[in-house]
Parts: sequence; C-alpha cells; structure tokens
Amino acid sequence: MIARSPDATDFDTHVAWARSAREEIGRHGRGSMYVNFTGDAAEDKVRASYPEAVHERLVRGKDTYDPTNLFRLNQNVRPSTAT
Repeated sequence: MIARSPDATDFDTHVAWARSAREEIGRHGRGSMYVNFTGDAAEDKVRASYPEAVHERLVRGKDTYDPTNLFRLNQNVRPSTAT
C-alpha cells in the first residue's frame, strides 16, 4: 500500500489507512514481502522479503563487496560484520 496526499493535510490519516490495509492483506499471505514495494526499510521487512538461503547469499555478497555497509540507504541487507 502506498499513501499519497497532494498536501500535508490529513497525511497521517492516509498513512494510517495504508498501513492498516497492508497489515490486513498481509494476514492472508505467507509472511513474505516484495522488497521493492515495502516502503519501509526496517530490517525485519527486508528479511521477510527473501527466503533464508537467498538472504544468506546476499549477506555473503555484502561481506565481500561492502563489509563497512557503505551502501545502506535503501532496503538494506547488512553484512555479517556490521553492528
């Protein structure tokens, strides 16, 4: 769900509606997400977007190519060395 508003008026109402709808629809799914449509870069949402084996492979890639987690301003997969 994506909430849009032409101005700031009632923006919180739109956000609340979209989050509520996402949660309600999510109750009927398998607990996974599509990472590009999360709208939320929280780590639990990113993890839910990938099967465990895929997430482990992405972490290995981050460990190899971005161990300091420089590229983190997105739906971030953290390297195993990041704290």
